Amino acid sequence: MRMLRMTARERLTTFYGAFFLLSGMLLVALILAIVFSQPQHPPRHMSTHSLASRSEVKAHIISAKKEARSELKERLVAASGLALVGMTAIALGLGWLLAGRVLKPIRSVSTTARRISDQSLDQRIPVSGPNDEFKELAETFNGMIARLERAFSAQRSFTANASHELRAPLTTQRALVEVSLATPGMSPDAQTLARDLHAVLLRQEQLLNGLFELSCGQHGPERHEAVALDKVAHEALKRWRPAGEELDVTEELNPSTVRGDPVLLEILVDNLIRNAIVHNQPGGWVRVRTSDGEIFVENTGAQLSPQRLAELIEPFRRGARDRTASDTGSGLGLAIVDTIARAHGGSLRLLARPGGGVIAAVRPNA
Repeated sequence: MRMLRMTARERLTTFYGAFFLLSGMLLVALILAIVFSQPQHPPRHMSTHSLASRSEVKAHIISAKKEARSELKERLVAASGLALVGMTAIALGLGWLLAGRVLKPIRSVSTTARRISDQSLDQRIPVSGPNDEFKELAETFNGMIARLERAFSAQRSFTANASHELRAPLTTQRALVEVSLATPGMSPDAQTLARDLHAVLLRQEQLLNGLFELSCGQHGPERHEAVALDKVAHEALKRWRPAGEELDVTEELNPSTVRGDPVLLEILVDNLIRNAIVHNQPGGWVRVRTSDGEIFVENTGAQLSPQRLAELIEPFRRGARDRTASDTGSGLGLAIVDTIARAHGGSLRLLARPGGGVIAAVRPNA
C-alpha cells in the first residue's frame, strides 16, 4: 500500500500537535494519580476507643467521601478532557501557522524554481527575514541563477556574433565564385572546381543561417501578435514545393491562429516544412495540416527507431543517420523548431510512422 505523502508543513504541524497531546495526557494522568491516591495509614487524630459505637458514623463518612471523590473525579476528568481537546486544537492551529511562517522561504524557492526557464533568468527570490539558514538558501539560489543567466547570455551572444561576422565573407566568396562560373572561356576543370566550391560555400552559409536562427529562437519572442499558421504554412509550401517536385504534397490548411513573434513563427514553420521535403524519399509524399492552434507535418522516409526519433531534435541530426558533408540543409531544422516552440511556451512532438517517415506536431502556444 502506498504511504501517504505529507508536506513538511503537515509533518511539523502533526508532530507539534501529537507532542502537545501526549504531554497533556501525561499531565492529566499525573494530576489524577496525585489527587486520588489512597492514603496508606488512617488519620492520626482519630481516637481508638469507642470504635464500636462510632462504626455507623464512620461508615457514613467513608461513603460520603467516596461519593465526593467520585463526583470530583468525574468533574475533573470531564474538565481535563475538554481542556485537552481545546488546547490540542489551539496547538494544531498555532503549529500550522508557525510551520507556514518557518517554511515560507522554502515555498518562495520552489515557486521561483518552477517559474524560471532559460527565457526568464532575470527573476530572483525575495530575500528577507532573519539571517538564518533559509535566507542563506535563498541567497545561494539567487547566485546560482545569476551564474546561469551570464552563461546563457554569453552563449547566445557568441552564436549571434559569430554568425554575423562569418556571413559577410562567405557571401562575398560565394558571389566571386558565381561570377567566375559566369565568365566565358573557363576550362572544364576550373568550372568543376568552381561548382564544387560554390556548393561548399552554399552549405556553410546555410549552416550559419541555421545557427543564427537557433540563436534568435533561444532569445525568445520579442513581440506577441496574432499569427495565422495556415497562411504562414501556405507561403512556406510555395517556397519549398519546387525542391520536392517529385513528391506528392498535400495541404489541409484550416484557419488556425496563435500568438507570438511573427518572424520566429515563420522560421519555425519554414524549417518544419523544409525538413519534411528535403529529408524524404523518391516518390514519397508530404502532408501539411493546420488546426486549432497546431500544425502537423507528415512525410515518408526511412523507418526510425524510438531512440533515433528522440535524437532528431538534436543539432546536426537527420532521419536515418547523422548529417555528413554531402547532406543538404544545415542539420538544425528540427532543433530550431523545438527551440522556437519552447520559447513560445509550446512543444514539438515527433512520432514515427509505421511505414517509415515522421509525423511532426507543433503547438506554439501551450
